[in-house]
Amino acid sequence: VLIAVLVAFDGRLVAPVLLALAVTVAVAGRHSVVARWAAIGFTGVGSLMLQFYAPIFTLFEATPLPARIALPVLASAVLLAGCAVLSARSAPVADEDQRSLCWGIAAAVCIYAVTLFTVTAGVLIAGVDGGFLAGQMAATICWIVMAAALFAVAQNRRREDRAAPILGGLALTAAATTKLFLFDLGTLDGMFRVVAFIVVGLVLLGMGAGYARSLAGRGMREPSRVGPV
Repeated sequence: VLIAVLVAFDGRLVAPVLLALAVTVAVAGRHSVVARWAAIGFTGVGSLMLQFYAPIFTLFEATPLPARIALPVLASAVLLAGCAVLSARSAPVADEDQRSLCWGIAAAVCIYAVTLFTVTAGVLIAGVDGGFLAGQMAATICWIVMAAALFAVAQNRRREDRAAPILGGLALTAAATTKLFLFDLGTLDGMFRVVAFIVVGLVLLGMGAGYARSLAGRGMREPSRVGPV
């Protein structure tokens, strides 16, 4: 199938087709170890093919892409994020540390895919000037929203299952804050910078308020350990 795809499809379509195959194999063969490794292989080859048309430097420099290339890149970004999550969920590993490592790699791939989607869509819609800045602003907002979603997932889980989403949320929060001050502050200008700082600040305040409320509710549910005097 891999050779057939490479031969039959145009170069710019190879990446989305392979990533779509990876998603299909990961879902259909989730109970098969061979199918899981096949999905990981399709994901790896599709990611390499994606780099030929959307190399990583396009995330840092405004690079115009024609629609015939930008549209497959957008589809590949969505499929790549799905492949990362599915591969981490069904990774053929038994050790808990290895599984945590798989989820960490999946989170990094999702961050890359989200940024690639927002920047490519921004440049395609609004050009290399305003579109690139809007895409970077949207990427930062998506990062912090993903962190908030992980914290919300952690609150709805049992205490022993909260470690992974909490660590992921903390890592995403740190990454979004670092990008905001080291990249966005020097790259974005005007309204894009203002919106990025306001939205990220509001989400951080909401996360802090939700954490404080959960602590208060937990304290009310726990019985007092102080005995009678």
